[in-house]
Amino acid sequence: MGAALLGGHGRSAAGLALLAGSACTRFGILAAGIASAEDPVYTVGPQRGGAPHNAERKEPR
Repeated sequence: MGAALLGGHGRSAAGLALLAGSACTRFGILAAGIASAEDPVYTVGPQRGGAPHNAERKEPR
C-alpha cells in the first residue's frame, strides 16, 4: 500500500523496507545475545542440568 503512494518507486521502496526489516532483526538478535551473556545462569544452568526425560532413554540417538 505504501509503495502505491510513492508512484514509480515501488521496487526501491520495497527493497528499503526489506533492508530495514533485516537490520531490525539482526540488532534484535544482538541485543538478546548481549542480555543473555549478562546473566549466564539462564544459559549454563539448563545445559549442566540436562533434561530429565532424556536420562531415562536407553536407545541411541
